[in-house]
Amino acid sequence: MSLACGGDLRAILSQVPDPRGRKGRRHPLAAMLTAIVCGLLCGARGYAGLVEWLHDQEVAVWHWMGFGRRPPKGDCFRDLLV
Repeated sequence: MSLACGGDLRAILSQVPDPRGRKGRRHPLAAMLTAIVCGLLCGARGYAGLVEWLHDQEVAVWHWMGFGRRPPKGDCFRDLLV
């Protein structure tokens, strides 16, 4: 078993294949997964908590995660994770 080396979270998450159809790709998958991981690590619980945490961040953080515009609302995260 090999140990994972530290690296860029976004680069690692960008390798995850996108299971969504064409209509479901308004926000980049890697950005959404990055938001989920960071939100959970910061204590956000549930879709509403995740969205609240994400929208409390500065615009620079949204851009760092990979969002080109405002990040998604709770339904987008719920649809992705279900």
